[in-house]
Amino acid sequence: LPTLFIHGAEACLMSLIIGFLYYGHAAKQLSFMDMSALLFMIGALIPFNVILDVVSKCHSERSLLYYELEDGLYT
Repeated sequence: LPTLFIHGAEACLMSLIIGFLYYGHAAKQLSFMDMSALLFMIGALIPFNVILDVVSKCHSERSLLYYELEDGLYT
């Protein structure tokens, strides 16, 4: 449950950051550079959240691996 809450908070925060960057541009059309920057930010932030999740799982699994190595489960 805490992990789900953290992922939801990350998604909301990233959405707010991207939303505030482009707030107030409704009166005029975005230029090509603005649109490409928006697509880049969306494309870069989604994999970043996945990478953070993998890193946190590796950190928690490492302690289990050391425990199993001490018990002699792996040769």
